[in-house]
Amino acid sequence: MADFYKLFLVGRTGNGKSSTGNSIIPGKPFPLTSNTMIKHSGVLNGINVEVVDGTGIGDVAEDLNGDMKTLVLDVESMFYNKLSQSFTALVLVLRFGARFTNPLKESMRIIKSMFGEDIFRKCGIILMTCGDNYNKEENVSFDVWIHNQSGDIKTLMEECDYRCVLFNNKTRNNSKVRKQVDKLMSAVAQVKYTPYTARDFDNAKRGRQRLKYSKPTQNDGDYGYSTNTTDKQMLIPTVARCSKRKTLIIALIVVVGLIILITVLAVKLSEK
Repeated sequence: MADFYKLFLVGRTGNGKSSTGNSIIPGKPFPLTSNTMIKHSGVLNGINVEVVDGTGIGDVAEDLNGDMKTLVLDVESMFYNKLSQSFTALVLVLRFGARFTNPLKESMRIIKSMFGEDIFRKCGIILMTCGDNYNKEENVSFDVWIHNQSGDIKTLMEECDYRCVLFNNKTRNNSKVRKQVDKLMSAVAQVKYTPYTARDFDNAKRGRQRLKYSKPTQNDGDYGYSTNTTDKQMLIPTVARCSKRKTLIIALIVVVGLIILITVLAVKLSEK
């Protein structure tokens, strides 16, 4: 087992990233309203642990009207500077009971574009908050519950090799807090591909380049970014596309004009 873990928390605002950080490293509070990246360290079960709250990376809805290029540059600066070019595990913080909506899917896709398509498979851990709600609603163990899921959430679970833990950040029972933190540490120990380094981040550069030129879209009330075209296609000048459209319109007008002219001449000739 490694003697140092660096846990990188990602997820959408409101899922409980900061509260989770406070549960893992007590006594060094993560501000619940901060929009900047915060990191604290401590010793858990003899292991030095650093927790980094990557606030805002998954906030697709908030970034919709912003500049994706700026977001990419911010993440690159964060990785090379504040993350010191490595982390042991990327911990995706989800809220138990939340629907797996299109914005959440877009969050997954943006994170993969930032860090690599196989980031969850390599070193991803799912951490679900609102464990108090789970205990009230479900009648099976959490391990059984995660294996009974289907659809997109099942796919994500499989990518993470079912490295998934449940947190109740509201509990004041120290024994329960230690137990859930121990489960998180066990999940981290199961990550075989570690640490994620600058080499992995550099290999994902193409995905970040595509994100820089992605365009916001809206479907059925859910927001996302279109990144299906290649970089070269995205950079085709709009003027060229408009010019082609104008040429087609002019050609159509000419054809219609010729048809009208021929019809008029035919009528005149028949009258003679």
